[in-house]
Amino acid sequence: MKHSGIISFTALLLLSGCATPSAQVALNPTLPYQALDAASNAAVDKVALSDRLLADGRLEVVCVLKNRTPAAISITVTCVFEDAEGKTLAEPSVSQTTTLTDSIPLSVRFESKSKDAKRYSVQVKLNA
Repeated sequence: MKHSGIISFTALLLLSGCATPSAQVALNPTLPYQALDAASNAAVDKVALSDRLLADGRLEVVCVLKNRTPAAISITVTCVFEDAEGKTLAEPSVSQTTTLTDSIPLSVRFESKSKDAKRYSVQVKLNA
């Protein structure tokens, strides 16, 4: 009887399969992290995404990314800050261009310019 539970659990794991990245990436404005195209989605893995309020009331966002490919890749990471209703703030979007090498995670940090920022969207794209 004890073994039937283990066998059932193992069968469930085997039948569930694994997810593969979609060829098309549809943008969803309600998600805080998005790869802007299928190539970015396949090459870049979001390890972590966190935010916190700074002492002066501004929002800080930290996104940890990792390269899924064997070659170094150049990416642009953009953070768009929004108010509580999801409207983009008048402040310009902040972008950082960086290179991801190997599979070592890299942290990218953004700070809002105003205290009105309550939400954000981090977008990643591969550079040609």
